Amino acid sequence: MELIFEKYNERLHLSQVIKLERELWNNLDPQLLTNVFKWKYPSGQQLCNAFVALDGNKVIGFRGFSINNYSFHNQIFPVAVFSDAVISPQYQRKGIGTKLANYAFCYYQTTDLKYFLALSSNEKSSSIYLNKFHSKAFAHKQIRIGISFYNLLPFCFKFQSNNQVTYQHTYNLIHYTSQLSDEIITQLISFCKTFHSSKCIEMARDEMYWKWKYSNPLWKVNYLILYKQNSICGFASFIGVTKRNIKLTQILDIMATCEHERLILIKGVKRFCNSVLLSIQTSTNEYNNTNSIKREFPFLRKSRLNNPADFLYIKNISEDKSLENITWNLNYISID
Repeated sequence: MELIFEKYNERLHLSQVIKLERELWNNLDPQLLTNVFKWKYPSGQQLCNAFVALDGNKVIGFRGFSINNYSFHNQIFPVAVFSDAVISPQYQRKGIGTKLANYAFCYYQTTDLKYFLALSSNEKSSSIYLNKFHSKAFAHKQIRIGISFYNLLPFCFKFQSNNQVTYQHTYNLIHYTSQLSDEIITQLISFCKTFHSSKCIEMARDEMYWKWKYSNPLWKVNYLILYKQNSICGFASFIGVTKRNIKLTQILDIMATCEHERLILIKGVKRFCNSVLLSIQTSTNEYNNTNSIKREFPFLRKSRLNNPADFLYIKNISEDKSLENITWNLNYISID
């Protein structure tokens, strides 16, 4: 069997990849799945982020990555996060997935990419596979659960989730919206540059973050923007999902200049969300130990030690070791 490994080409490979992936995503509409893959793996990327294995002209394997910019102090660098992967059932258990990943590694070693992250939320992920390509797990996911009493008790005042709402909270102004204007995005980029953590590596909240990351076809994102004296001092983004027939609000990202303003945002999410239960997913102690997170999300779902999907793995493919002992600040939008 003479296999060919090459970069993914949407025009040549998309329809065949969708057929393979539908075996994993069988509950998803084929057109929606196509839209997701067009969003995840667009043509014309500076760094290729998807690869295929071919038997002749037939696609029998696929490996995708999400290329995100991360930052530490003034450094901004691309990081490849393991994403979709599938091998045709007739070709499984022949090492094709390993060879395809190796092909991708060899390609990225010729670029300026430094790190791979394995942040899988797929419970079918193989611990053997992850450990083979990554160093030891550097962190584990923590999922905290909170309750919105605004949705639990009928006499509690709750805001209706219209397209836009603005209201005053003591000295702060809170703006709710389901769509960000270019002006607000520019302001958010400026705010995030000023107030990002100086102790952690974290996703760069740049133009790509705001305009591409949040355009996921599977998400309907809601935003809370917090203002003080006409300047942004915090934001939160969140989505509603249904898991095992339970409605849940997931906070994707949250950032504020101080603990008090983070608490205002969390309480704001609870007022605007449409579920009783909320979750926030993080990975670093510095973030988890804030009083507002503990108080508003008091229930902790502990990591399952025997499940690789609950751990975060890293692989450095560059010779630069300067960031090896720096903490990675990851939240839901980084992990999933």
